[in-house]
Amino acid sequence: MTRLRASTALPAALIIFIGVVYVFVSFYMPLTGDDLGYRHYFLQDCTSLDSLIYHYKLHWHWSNSRLADLLNPLPLAIMPLWANALCCGACTALMFWMIVKWCQGSHRPSLLWSLAVIAAAAFTLRWDALWMEFVTQYNYVWATAFCLAALWLAISRRPLVWWKLVPALGFCALAAGMHEASGCTAALGLVVYAALNFRRMAWRNWLMILFICGGAVFTLLAPGNYRNMDALLEPDSLQAILAGSGFYVLILAAVTLYMLIADRKRLVALIYSPWLIFALAAFSSLFFMIIARYAGRPGWFGQVFALMALVRWARSYDIHVRSAQLTKVVAIGLAVVVGAHYTALAVWQARLGTETRRALELYSKSADGTIYFDYTNEPALPWYLLRKTHGVPDADDTYYTFRISSILGGGKPFVVLPEALKNIHLQSLSEPLRVGEAIVATEQLPGVENRAYRTEYPRPVVNYMGRDYAEQSFMRDGQKFFLYSPLDRDAGEK
Repeated sequence: MTRLRASTALPAALIIFIGVVYVFVSFYMPLTGDDLGYRHYFLQDCTSLDSLIYHYKLHWHWSNSRLADLLNPLPLAIMPLWANALCCGACTALMFWMIVKWCQGSHRPSLLWSLAVIAAAAFTLRWDALWMEFVTQYNYVWATAFCLAALWLAISRRPLVWWKLVPALGFCALAAGMHEASGCTAALGLVVYAALNFRRMAWRNWLMILFICGGAVFTLLAPGNYRNMDALLEPDSLQAILAGSGFYVLILAAVTLYMLIADRKRLVALIYSPWLIFALAAFSSLFFMIIARYAGRPGWFGQVFALMALVRWARSYDIHVRSAQLTKVVAIGLAVVVGAHYTALAVWQARLGTETRRALELYSKSADGTIYFDYTNEPALPWYLLRKTHGVPDADDTYYTFRISSILGGGKPFVVLPEALKNIHLQSLSEPLRVGEAIVATEQLPGVENRAYRTEYPRPVVNYMGRDYAEQSFMRDGQKFFLYSPLDRDAGEK
């Protein structure tokens, strides 16, 4: 009993800690990018019932039919920040917990396996492509948590009375409708699994499966889903997409092929287990990765599904570490590393969030949008953060600077200059001046080209002395100058 409690208590404590961290960092996520856009346009457009309907018609026509986006005004614009933060923390914890539960399967709780799964989810999923935004939390973290919970309900053999079944059906539809890459792939795996195990399925299971399929289909209905498919100007190669967003899926494919050739008995046993749901969901997610044409977020769900399928396959061998002492040492080591990582994440996001608030405050007071402010740019962040944090937008974050300029600045450009330039007489420059990592010039450097990833957000870039720089212009004392900041393309940029 003591060992069983230890095998569940430490993973549970670690998951709760991760959830608390995300509650904390949510208070240091100033609204930029999609967060700023969704909140602003909802509050601006939705002043009456007619305007609310028109707002959602535009979203349906031009964006998508994901419930994660259709419902995000509720946490972004209506709920207070503390409630939004609590929800983000709770959903992050729920996602980790459901991954651990699904990986456990019918096996006894294992301290080492549980902590290894938590570490894998914390360190190998593409958190860097979520950009520490609320909207991406809703679309990926919340959607994953809801989807895995709905799958758990859908194949559960526990009876439900009607007053529990009705909200469970609504939740299943909501969970599958959060995102097409989770709902559709999970529904596919679930339907095949249910068909193979139809004798074990009660009518309530089939009803939940029907609602999950309905939610999944809903994500595909909006014309906006298909309008932006060709908008990407710099698509990633297939190799980059698979290596950066689908490596667990590729490993799962290799493992499945091995079982098909050399271990068919195990494969048949797994096919009649929930492993099949996750394997089919992972393989079908390749479709969404490929049509998205960029690495990062499109592979999020496929990686989660593949990770769970791989762990369930590995645990089918009933591998145990005989040394209890070694188990404790490795388990404590994993817990310490994960805990230290999320502690550092909280500390740094608090710093970056504070910097972002200060930069936006200075920007609001600036007549032309140019401010002097030293901030921590992303390449300078410690490697152990794995680029999960997000702060003041860099010069090459053209979507972010566009949103800030158009919504907060009335069109004035968002340009952040090093504080050292305050006391430098720029008019006397005879050649480009290097200030830290940036370069200031009185004339545009030769060879500037537009490397925008979408037409709406131009990004002039120049290669200067073997390094790429993003270009911005600013005025000082009636003269135009050019600022060149090192190009640093974000993960999952689209």
